[in-house]
Amino acid sequence: MREFHNKKRVKRKGKSKFYSKLIILALIVVIVFLARGTYGVYQKSQESREKLSVSEEKLFEMEEREESISKKIDKLNTESGIEEQIRRQYDVAKEGEEAIVIIQGDEIPITEEEKTRFEGFMEKFKSIFR
Repeated sequence: MREFHNKKRVKRKGKSKFYSKLIILALIVVIVFLARGTYGVYQKSQESREKLSVSEEKLFEMEEREESISKKIDKLNTESGIEEQIRRQYDVAKEGEEAIVIIQGDEIPITEEEKTRFEGFMEKFKSIFR
């Protein structure tokens, strides 16, 4: 029986086919191509995640805007809402109401009487130095 087992064992001379330089080089090239493809897919995945987050933010803003506009529309469907919008947009008042106009510091209008009085004063002041 030993002889049978000994005959089965055949000693190989030289290197195995799997260890040749050409096979190793081909495996390295295949690994490089697979790695580049995997990295490309990874980059696209990251870009897609970023675009998804931006799109979700825009969706949230649009939903808030839609809600705000629908509230404004609901308000304009009422009588008081229409009146408020007309008053705000056209600066009008109902009959019997009075309006107060507030003028800030530098914008006080000068009447003709004050203007002529000031001009007369300036003429007198100039005549002193002539």
